[in-house]
Amino acid sequence: MQRQIINGVPYFADTQNRLFTWDTEAQPQHIGAYNPTAGTITYEPNHLDSLATRLQVWREKQQPRDRKATNSGRTTRGGASKRAQDSEDDE
Repeated sequence: MQRQIINGVPYFADTQNRLFTWDTEAQPQHIGAYNPTAGTITYEPNHLDSLATRLQVWREKQQPRDRKATNSGRTTRGGASKRAQDSEDDE
């Protein structure tokens, strides 16, 4: 099984596109199926209530990560790159 994030929600998926709970602390449970062509998920009806609670808990545990800032591709309002503008200023 591989981890897939579909519509912002993590799942384990097998080769037949069956979906399982993304739970690394317990045995994953079969909860539905994914249709990659249509991009739809069909859930087993007996799991919907517990899935909403688990999803809420998972989302609350997520922490934003800092992104590495780079200056290599910055552009100015006129569209010229910052590096190109700096070299023009030096002339």
